[in-house]
Amino acid sequence: MSKNYNEPKTLWIGDLESYMDETFIRRIFYQERELTGVKIIRDRNTGLPAGYGFIDFASHGGAKRVLDTYSGKPIAGLPGHIYRLNWATFSVGGERKPDPVPQYSCFVGDLAPEVTDFMLFVCTLFIFCSFSLTFCKGCFSTTFSNC
Repeated sequence: MSKNYNEPKTLWIGDLESYMDETFIRRIFYQERELTGVKIIRDRNTGLPAGYGFIDFASHGGAKRVLDTYSGKPIAGLPGHIYRLNWATFSVGGERKPDPVPQYSCFVGDLAPEVTDFMLFVCTLFIFCSFSLTFCKGCFSTTFSNC
């Protein structure tokens, strides 16, 4: 059997509570020997977990086994919580899969603290009449009027 090094090895995990950090996720998957990394995405303002993250495995087979075994099943010891798992679109290491349609990024800096993702989204839509996904990232030092 030949190995395809382009096969995904990272799973997305969602519906995480704020106390479910990297250590917690490692503990609930402690028996999975191929687990190589856990990255919980954090809210940029509070630093608290944003409710989802990524789990990296040594092989596609290891990730597939975890997806098939746990997805949609109850988490032991946590009544009312189930595993929400799916394939991630790129790995914890940042290796992106090729997109069928070209994607472009634009850094927007020098934003005031009161600028929200929604404000940036509306501004982007108004100027460019299209969008894919807009996140508000920047230095937070001037006003929204720069848009």
